[in-house]
Amino acid sequence: MRALSKNLIVVVIVSVLVVAALVAGVLVLDPPSEERLRRLDERRSSDLHDLSFAVDRYWSREGVLPSSLTDLLDDISSDRLHDPEFGNLYEYRILDAGAYELCADFARENRQQHASRLRGFWWHSAGVECFRLEPQDIDRPIERR
Repeated sequence: MRALSKNLIVVVIVSVLVVAALVAGVLVLDPPSEERLRRLDERRSSDLHDLSFAVDRYWSREGVLPSSLTDLLDDISSDRLHDPEFGNLYEYRILDAGAYELCADFARENRQQHASRLRGFWWHSAGVECFRLEPQDIDRPIERR
């Protein structure tokens, strides 16, 4: 009888721990709908980052900013030109000869500053957010001192 009660106690303790772990996981993780929005916004940030580098390559090669995003098709995949959720082209505007804007409609605010390879695209509000950029000459050798 003692072996049965010890086994029962172990089963109960393990069961409680498993249930506690499941509850903690649900509380810590975002619901699936929030996770989906977060991933879509990450994709938008990544797309804008890739577009900015495609603009840089175009500007280095042509000496002018592209007139539209479709001019970048030699430098970037066409799926990176479009919002992953709605399918519309990202907004692109030439501001002057040395500056342009890239815009996306973000689902959620992300104001957490963290180390990122995405220039400044990680820091955005919910809704349409535009980023003013200047092309960088990526073919120019880096001067070392």
